[in-house]
Amino acid sequence: MKSGDLVAKSDVFYLPESEGAPDVPVLTTEDGEHFAFYAPSETLVSAELTKERDDGTYEHAKTRKTLVTRRVVEADMTKKGVHFHLTSHPDVRVLSQAFKMSKSRGNVVNPDVLIKSHGADSLRLYEMFMGPLEAVKPWQTSGIEGVRRFLERAWNVSTANVTDEPAAYDDATQRLVHKTIKKVTEDVEGMRFNTAISAMMILVNHLAKLPKVPIAAARALTLILSPFAPHAGEELWQRLGGETTLAYEPWPAFDPALVKDDVIEIGVQINGKARASIQIPADADEATAKGIALDDATVKQHVDGKAIKKVIFVKGRILNLIVG
Repeated sequence: MKSGDLVAKSDVFYLPESEGAPDVPVLTTEDGEHFAFYAPSETLVSAELTKERDDGTYEHAKTRKTLVTRRVVEADMTKKGVHFHLTSHPDVRVLSQAFKMSKSRGNVVNPDVLIKSHGADSLRLYEMFMGPLEAVKPWQTSGIEGVRRFLERAWNVSTANVTDEPAAYDDATQRLVHKTIKKVTEDVEGMRFNTAISAMMILVNHLAKLPKVPIAAARALTLILSPFAPHAGEELWQRLGGETTLAYEPWPAFDPALVKDDVIEIGVQINGKARASIQIPADADEATAKGIALDDATVKQHVDGKAIKKVIFVKGRILNLIVG
């Protein structure tokens, strides 16, 4: 089988590689035959053709930059198992191939352009927010908009309506600040940067709802945000009364008493099926949890008129009532 015959019959055409070629190239087969239509250059793809051997394995045939028409994808492909084959030549398997960013392929994203449009802090934040450090993450330039908005919200809550009034630093805000410090500290040490940023987003959303933002909360946010967005962090620190560079400030510490919840939510099961959720003291024992559960309207509905034969209680997690 000639390669020229293959591409002619399957509507896969090679681009002419001559100097002075038009911006919208003429399609040709490998043997030079011209076709009387044009296609935009955006349809360029890289495809790898392999030929199936008698023993079921495949040998490499050719990898070239090709211009593939829509008809090949929709009509000239047949799926056999997990692979696609050319309908006209069932022994030829076509592998769709994606490539990593590379200067040689011209598919890179220039960071200078993104820094100019969104800022260096936004780019740095997005790269760390994309997913786990060890995971393969698809790049989406539009994703920078989200972290840019987060950075703007963090700036706004740390510069507008900031107060040092003790009454503004309510118990719920203090607990969330210390929980966020704990979460970010542990995630940074574990290289889980994306979840650390998520925790800071939760804190920013909470502070944005307050009529006045406690300056202690704004300073704590600035300190834990600074490794991710150093330029914004340094500027915020100066605006919040910092006398020296933020780089010399110690990392904030969390209060263990404030990161521990007084009240927690656990699920209630009836005969192993989830029926309700109740809030109980964090240190509640089985008797306390059972009493609160039996006062719940949904639980009452399922146990009314039935005897409780057994109670299974996993502290801080679940309560299971076996009735009959």
